[in-house]
Amino acid sequence: MNKKRDILPFDGQWLKGIGCPELKGVWFFHGDSGNGKTTFVFQLCKYLCQFVKVGYNSIEEGDSLSIRKVMERVGMKDVERSFQFYDQDSIEDTKERLRKRGAPQVIVLDSWQYCEMRVIELKQMEREFPDTLFIIIGHTENNKPMGSGLSVFYHASVKGKITGYKAFIVSRYLSGGAGEPVVIWEEGASKYWAV
Repeated sequence: MNKKRDILPFDGQWLKGIGCPELKGVWFFHGDSGNGKTTFVFQLCKYLCQFVKVGYNSIEEGDSLSIRKVMERVGMKDVERSFQFYDQDSIEDTKERLRKRGAPQVIVLDSWQYCEMRVIELKQMEREFPDTLFIIIGHTENNKPMGSGLSVFYHASVKGKITGYKAFIVSRYLSGGAGEPVVIWEEGASKYWAV
């Protein structure tokens, strides 16, 4: 009870969607292609950059034009001092980065299906880097995280499904668990959710 914890003082939509989270463990976000997953995670990264250094490992798409467009749209240039982008680093490369002085405190793995890791290896990584937050993006199949992503989803302290340009989040940092949906793209969400 008396242990000092590194808690992020979230506000606005992030406080309503996630709460004030601890800077450790695993978060997992999944969804179908074209619903705003990557944009959402970059928006989250940009917000986190005001508190800590963030590293984004683009394992699936690498240094592609589509990733560049998302980064431009979100305005990642504004946080370039706190943000690092990795072009298809292996998990071993990621671990080497985390062992260095001044390493990012948040690492994004995009995506789970491409990082070729088992859940047990993720848990070992958590133990080796207990003060690092791992944010993982996964694909959806039949409305659930694809393959072993389902185990990561259940393990995660913050998890969400991205649908129709909204993130529907469940967080262990909120009473009752479910947060307010985070709107990723107002116009797209309005069209998608129009009754």
